Amino acid sequence: MPNSTSIAPDSIPSFDKPADSAAHGAVASGLRTVSLLTFLSRLLGLVRDVAMAAVFGNGPLMDAFSVAFRVPNLARGMFGEGALTAAFLPAFLQERARHGEQAGWRLASGVVAVLTIALCGLVLAVELLLAVFWFDAAPGSDWRLLLGLTAVLLPYLILVCVTAQLNSVMYGLNHFFWPSVEPVLVNVVWIACLWWIVPRFESPTVKIYAVALAIVASGFFQLAAPLPTPIQAPQAASPDSAAATKHRARQKTAALRRR
Repeated sequence: MPNSTSIAPDSIPSFDKPADSAAHGAVASGLRTVSLLTFLSRLLGLVRDVAMAAVFGNGPLMDAFSVAFRVPNLARGMFGEGALTAAFLPAFLQERARHGEQAGWRLASGVVAVLTIALCGLVLAVELLLAVFWFDAAPGSDWRLLLGLTAVLLPYLILVCVTAQLNSVMYGLNHFFWPSVEPVLVNVVWIACLWWIVPRFESPTVKIYAVALAIVASGFFQLAAPLPTPIQAPQAASPDSAAATKHRARQKTAALRRR
C-alpha cells in the first residue's frame, strides 16, 4: 500500500542534483577552511601564551588578567556560542526555507538587535557597579587591579557575543572563512601589542592595561572584518527560486517521515 503521508515523489528531480552537488562541495571546502584556520589560530595562541609568560611571568598581574579575561569568554559561551546559537541557527534556516530570504533576514536582524541592546544594558550596569568598588578599593591593591582590568575588558563581551551571533548566520549561509579567521585576528592583534606597544612602557601595570585595550580593539576588528563580504539581504525571491526551495523542503520532510 502506498505511504499516504508522503508529500513528495521518491525520485529527486534532475535539476536538484547539480545544486546538491554544489552544496556538498561548498561544505567540504568550508570544512577545509575551518580546519586550516583553526590550526593557525591554535598555533598563534601558543605563541601568544609564550609571549605573555615572557613579558609578565607568573604573578598578581597575570592572575588578575586571567580572571578578568574569563568574564567575556564566559559570556561568549553563554550568549554567543551556547544555547542561543544552537536555537537560532535551525530557526533561521527553517524561516528562510519556509518564508523566503527576507523573513530569514528579519529574524536574524531582530535577534542581533535584541542581543546587542540586552548586552549593552548588562555591561553598563556592571561597569557602574565595578566603578563603585574600584573607588573603594585601596590604591595599588590586587583587588583594584582586578576591578580595573574587568572594567576595561567588559565591552569586549558585547563585541565578541554579537560577532559570534553574526558568525552563526554566516555559517548558515555557507560562509566559513570570516568566522574561522576571526580568532586568528585576535591573536595577531594581541601578539602585535606584546611586540610593538608593550615595550614602550615601563610600568608592568600599564603594560597589562595596554594588552587589555588591544583585546577590545581586536573585538572591533572581528566585528568589522566581514563587512566587505557581500551577505546583504537579497531582493525578494523570484517565484521559481521560492518554488524550488519549498520543493526541497517538502522532499526533506517526506524523507524524515519515511524513516
